[in-house]
Amino acid sequence: MSEFYSVPHIDWLALTVKVEGYPSQKATADNLIFLLGGVSAWRLSRGMNGYEHSYRHPSGAVVLFGASSEMGVHLSLPSQALAYFSDYMDEVLDGWDWEASRIDIAVDTNDVSVDFFVENPGVIVSKAKHKTLVTDLTSGGKTLYLGSARSGRKLVRIYDKGSQVGEDVVWTRIEVQLRKEFARAAYRALRNGVSLVDILKRSIDFREPGDGDVYRRRRLPFWEACVGSGHSCFRFPSRLKLDDSVERLARWVEKYMSAPLAKCRVALGESWLRSVLYRGYSSIDVRYYAACGVGST
Repeated sequence: MSEFYSVPHIDWLALTVKVEGYPSQKATADNLIFLLGGVSAWRLSRGMNGYEHSYRHPSGAVVLFGASSEMGVHLSLPSQALAYFSDYMDEVLDGWDWEASRIDIAVDTNDVSVDFFVENPGVIVSKAKHKTLVTDLTSGGKTLYLGSARSGRKLVRIYDKGSQVGEDVVWTRIEVQLRKEFARAAYRALRNGVSLVDILKRSIDFREPGDGDVYRRRRLPFWEACVGSGHSCFRFPSRLKLDDSVERLARWVEKYMSAPLAKCRVALGESWLRSVLYRGYSSIDVRYYAACGVGST
């Protein structure tokens, strides 16, 4: 289940810490996954992008290690993973001397559609030279790209989130993707107390069309509602808004844990399996039961 976020939040975060030598890289990766839920929830797998090994989590989080010291250990956290691990992110960010390689900042509005920006390009305040409109032939949803993906540093996407999730509503997501030195600079700024909203406004703005100094023009009401006040340095999706990852978790449990659980059940009996489940129930926040529409066990 996707959620509507009227407040700017970090929607993707990719971090790297320089660690020399495989033993130190493996120890760092192990410490990371221990901090992020424990080893039982992660699966050791093949690496990618020049890394030999990876740990993968059902939420989509990936830890890469086993490469040169320059590449270090890499942590990739898409939106679902940020939501799932939101309670632990302060410890993760404080625990290592990270450099960011990607930061996505997103905010939603139901006041304007993508067509509004296509029909009124003068309201867009951006240094991007390339503006590209793409239409999904299946859903009919539109995405307006500001900037070029090839430049690799900054790309703004304005897209029809409603069509993406199959809902017939006005739901527009405005998303800024920062990479390379732009991501590193934004991460350092955020860690030093700069507001997430300030980073977003420096990347994209929407103001009344006109001539002269653009910053003397009034900011559009919908955008003022999104960015009019500052917010915390790091704001992630709420952990309780991760219900769509439950299906991924269930598939992972079925694929990798069904056989071990069955063996334990045969050897230790039904009571052992029930005790494991009851210990799990005790760790679930009562709000999660409410979000799932069921009573607590």
